[in-house]
Amino acid sequence: MITKLYRILAALLIGGAMHAQDYSTVKIKSFDSKVDLRLESCIRDGNEVTITYYLRNNTGENLSLDAVGASRLCKDFAQYNTSIIDDRGNSYFDVENFVDNTFKFSHELNGVKEKFKPALYDVNLPNGIWVKGIFTMLKIRPEAKFFQVVNIGLILNSGRCMDNSFAFYNLPIYTQADMETVRRQQLMKETAEIRRKAEAGNAEAQYELGNRYTEGKGVDPNPEAAFEWYQKSAEQNHAPAFRAAGNCLYNGRGAAQDYAGALKWFEKGAALGDAEAQVRAGEIYYHGYGVEQDKAKAIQYFEKGGTGGSVKGKTWMGYLFYTGEAGAQDLQRALTLLSEAAKTGDRDATFWTGHMYYTGTGVTQDYEKAAELFQKSADLGHYNAEYFLGYSYANGMGVRQDIDRGIEWMEKAVEGGNTAALVDLGNIYCLESYGRVDLAKAISYWKRAAEKNNANGIFLMGVAYQNGSGVLKDPSKAIEYFEKAAGMENVLAQYRLGSMYKESGNLPKALSWFEKAAQNGNADAQYETGLMYFYGKGTAKNTAKAASYIEKAHAAGNSEAGKVWNDLEMWKYKSK
Repeated sequence: MITKLYRILAALLIGGAMHAQDYSTVKIKSFDSKVDLRLESCIRDGNEVTITYYLRNNTGENLSLDAVGASRLCKDFAQYNTSIIDDRGNSYFDVENFVDNTFKFSHELNGVKEKFKPALYDVNLPNGIWVKGIFTMLKIRPEAKFFQVVNIGLILNSGRCMDNSFAFYNLPIYTQADMETVRRQQLMKETAEIRRKAEAGNAEAQYELGNRYTEGKGVDPNPEAAFEWYQKSAEQNHAPAFRAAGNCLYNGRGAAQDYAGALKWFEKGAALGDAEAQVRAGEIYYHGYGVEQDKAKAIQYFEKGGTGGSVKGKTWMGYLFYTGEAGAQDLQRALTLLSEAAKTGDRDATFWTGHMYYTGTGVTQDYEKAAELFQKSADLGHYNAEYFLGYSYANGMGVRQDIDRGIEWMEKAVEGGNTAALVDLGNIYCLESYGRVDLAKAISYWKRAAEKNNANGIFLMGVAYQNGSGVLKDPSKAIEYFEKAAGMENVLAQYRLGSMYKESGNLPKALSWFEKAAQNGNADAQYETGLMYFYGKGTAKNTAKAASYIEKAHAAGNSEAGKVWNDLEMWKYKSK
């Protein structure tokens, strides 16, 4: 233990120097001239204090740390031990205290962790790389405000000792709230300096000040001020500012939403070679936001952006090669571009790569790989990935079936705006195979989907009213829903309408809907249409048309069509 005089001197030395929450007066002793040591923080949470630091090996070779932390391997040498003395003179170095658990250390370095043990062994310290260390001390006395010394011992390479241990001197203990206050003060100081440069006409500072007003860093968030500073920077041809000003108009943040105005800013940035501005311009042309849709021009911008290094540009081109919108469908190029963008963490690229594996388009179908990619994209908030991941869990596709987890992910997708998830959530509560039939819940989900103009949700509401499932049977309401869904090219709704009108005796209307469904590839509708033309029901008899529709239904696997095709020798009526 240190003497009373030492305590008094220590208090005089460090007590007044640390009123501001910073580490500028902390002294660091590195254990070797070829290994750097850097402090990040010393944070208290109750009686637990955690020091976060970084080591960098500059020896030119990889090293293995045989022991670091509160090592008790060699009691005769202090450099192998961890000693801690606080500002009140309290020592946390007594071996007996460690043994009887009145004080404990835990230490993590480079991801290796041995909690509540005295040392770490065989930790790799790669050359030239900063490695994070986390040293946690439990049961620190509450009155301690600073550490006079934190000495952490270390040996390298099976016993070859470095130059003593490394240590932090005069180390203040802060709470997380203290650190947040410090960070705010630092940001305010930084922002004041940026403002000074911006007001003096520095374009880069003007752009950065706009960012600070956007993010609320060192100032209160102020979208209008952000837009103003972006414009000032853009007027001096600072390329990123063109994109930032365009984003303000595109999103209606700091100015009224104006897609055409945003496009002007994006195209100015694009002309200066800003890859991200090129992609944003492409998005406006692709969607036709505020301008005439021009996908050819959009693709040109996406290509430039992708070639210029924009991850989003690569994602767009990968997607367009996948769908065939960039010319002929090129699945290999699509997979290459999407996979590259996915590796950078782009959630859209990750989702579409997963979609390719899910559908088996351009790759061997692999539900497990798809689920893995959907998970990564969903974790980044991609609502379509959340839906596909939920569907995968609900149906055990690539993952162990977990209906509750599936519901949870699909609910998240709904929050993001995915209406297909509403339909499938309704199906879970309708179909007996999921083991949780609740028609009232099913109807509530389908109704929400219908209200959001989802064609399948509208169709299923029609089925519910047609059959009286979960609602009172009401044919007129069923027809109302079916007609709305049919108008959205829902083939099943078209077929159901044909069936309902046939049952009611309105054969011309029945034929009209059957034929629409038949032309959209529904085999049952093709069979019904063929019979009506053959017998002249609801229309003039036309055996050539009848033969054509019956043949299509037969080829699609409709067994009744196959029977009619053979029994009535329909091939005789095929037009030549």
